[in-house]
Parts: sequence; C-alpha cells; structure tokens
Amino acid sequence: MMGVSMTSVQAKRNHWKTEYIKFINKIENEKRKTHATEKIRYLLLDINKDSIPELFIENDVWLTDYRRSDIVVTSNNKKIDTLYFNLLISDLRYIPGKNKIYNQYFYKFIGFDYIISVKKGKFKVTGGMYPYSEEATLKHYEWNNKKVSKKTYKKKLKAAFNKKKSRKIRGKFVSAAKIKKRIRAY
Repeated sequence: MMGVSMTSVQAKRNHWKTEYIKFINKIENEKRKTHATEKIRYLLLDINKDSIPELFIENDVWLTDYRRSDIVVTSNNKKIDTLYFNLLISDLRYIPGKNKIYNQYFYKFIGFDYIISVKKGKFKVTGGMYPYSEEATLKHYEWNNKKVSKKTYKKKLKAAFNKKKSRKIRGKFVSAAKIKKRIRAY
C-alpha cells in the first residue's frame, strides 16, 4: 500500500469503535451528573452481518439527552445513527442473521409493533399500531401510517417478522467498562 500506513487504514476501519466509546462516555457522564443509582447496561450484537456490531443500551436512568429509554446505535464506519425504544412494556427481539429487530410496546391502550433493519449505517423502521382495549383512542389498525383491517395487519406483521424464530434481546448486557473492552477487542 503506497503512501498509506497500516495504522491509518486500521483507524478508518475501526472508526465505529471510537464513536461507540464516545457515545458510551457521554451517557455515563450524564448519568454521573444525575447521581442516579439505576444501571445502564450495554450489549454488542451484529444484526446485519456487516462486521460492525450494533450497540444496545439498556437504560433505567432518566437522562436529559437520552430520556428513559433503551437505545440502539449503529454505524456505517463514518458516523453513528441512534434509535430510541419506549420502555413501556417493551418486547425487544431479533432474528439472527436476518437484519431485523422487533420492538413491541403498549401505551394508553394502544399496541405498537415496529420492525427495524439497518442499511448502510441507518435504521429503517416499518410497522404499525392497533387498539388493544375499548378504552383506546385509536379505533382502527394502521400499518406504515395506512389504515388496514385486523387480518391484513396480522398478515403484514407475520410477513415482516417471524416471532417464532426470534430471540429476546435481554440478559447478556454488561457494564460500560466491560463493553468498552469488548469494543476494543472486536
């Protein structure tokens, strides 16, 4: 390789590592300011098999910049993209090797199903919402902001994400110090 050192090539290839660690440090610094005792935990999981894993953050702390929500971070090795998940009865899942994350949650008698994929370091979100109780203000089913029948909704959801083949994204989260070591070693 003429004129380019291996170190600069390596640095470019590993830019995501620097960005993820900066993001973790920012969250941890914010947490310290709040004097919160709740935990923020981290997990690396390569959803789209592009050799850059996604960073999942389990956040039980009310942070100014990050709300009290779980966070997923992805990168195209140039910049990061973030996605925030509501914690209200959240069911976060993925299908190994299929580039799909599923998030289901409920709020004010409305159910939400979202399927997320990653393409070129950006999140793509599809899905919908439905009433799960008579008290819901929403009285119809919606898929990608279009009114659909209950049958069509269920069909589209099943086609978009097969829950039977999925795994929950829970239980393997670690501290900030441990995840930074894993990022550096990746």
